[in-house]
Amino acid sequence: MVLAHGKKKAPATPRYRDGKLLCKATSKQSGEPCRKFAMANGSGVCDMHGGKSLRGVEAPSFKTGRYSKCMPERLAASYEESRKNPQLLNLRGEAALLETRITDLIESLRYQPTEASWKAALGYCEQFDVCREKKDGPGMATAWAGLKETLTKGVDSAATWDRIQDTIDGKRRVVETIAKQDFLGAVAIERVMTLFVGMAEAVKDHVTDLKVRRMIYQRFEEMATRSGIAKPQEAAQTLDTKALPT
Repeated sequence: MVLAHGKKKAPATPRYRDGKLLCKATSKQSGEPCRKFAMANGSGVCDMHGGKSLRGVEAPSFKTGRYSKCMPERLAASYEESRKNPQLLNLRGEAALLETRITDLIESLRYQPTEASWKAALGYCEQFDVCREKKDGPGMATAWAGLKETLTKGVDSAATWDRIQDTIDGKRRVVETIAKQDFLGAVAIERVMTLFVGMAEAVKDHVTDLKVRRMIYQRFEEMATRSGIAKPQEAAQTLDTKALPT
């Protein structure tokens, strides 16, 4: 196939010579496929066409996941590590962290506005008006400072309660997710145990040698116990191994 500028397009299928993969790049001078061997690092190109370039996480331009377009380079490695973390879906740590945050916010509420606080704020307003009529500058400044301090404490307290409520809502969502995961996990375990029982019944129907049958049942029990699907006693009862002769 020839492109509009007259150069030939590189072949889509891999090319080999003497059993070795050839570079898939195209020469800029001739427009012909490169005749050098591709490097053995999986790049598919020779050293002259970028085969020595860093690839994957080693590359400076490496980006991962759906957030890669806006991911700062300083966070890319951490993001990739988190993406591969098998415990990422375990949200119990997040729930504990949010609970700690709620406790910390509550302990930070050292000032609680009361009716007396708002009466004090009203008093500062009245004091300010009186001082203004008397043209008492220092008195006005004092009243204004008292009013500002009272209102600031009230606003800060309200903002803290808003943060507490937001954190509680976040914890509730996390706990609901954990509950769903636990439920789905329990359903999955039940299905696996149903599969084990089905296999045990098949063994019972088709394996007549009781000694061999018991060995198979014990193997099922070990698998169920090691995988955490059931405790040894539960697995034994479910698979009915005790009913078999020793």
